[in-house]
Amino acid sequence: MMKAMAALLATAPAGLLASSALAQASLDTDVPGPPFQGLRWAVAAPAGTGWTLACRFRPVTYRASPYDLHHWANGIRLTGRGPDQGRLPGPDGRRALTLTDGPGPIGLGLAREGARTVSAGTNDPARPARATVF
Repeated sequence: MMKAMAALLATAPAGLLASSALAQASLDTDVPGPPFQGLRWAVAAPAGTGWTLACRFRPVTYRASPYDLHHWANGIRLTGRGPDQGRLPGPDGRRALTLTDGPGPIGLGLAREGARTVSAGTNDPARPARATVF
């Protein structure tokens, strides 16, 4: 019994250090302030043209609601028609824009402050336009 108690006490500081390291790692992913203030994206498409935008980025946690204070995400999938624009939670990631229906080509642009704009386009539903910013 004494050996078991001594072993438990000897491992307790290591367990505390591991849990504090995990807590620090989770804090490194927090997005301060409003969650979608990162990389800017824009889709150029004729009115009525349908598209899907799949975004992958480094894992982040953000306040989704008063009840979900640490919502975890590493990707977003958006669908739309015609031109649209918005922002993502972080300053980096990969995007794939797919033509789903309608006339004409579609284009994707990504912009980050202090860096060049990245763009891609497609006219083929089988070949998505891809753009990456890291």
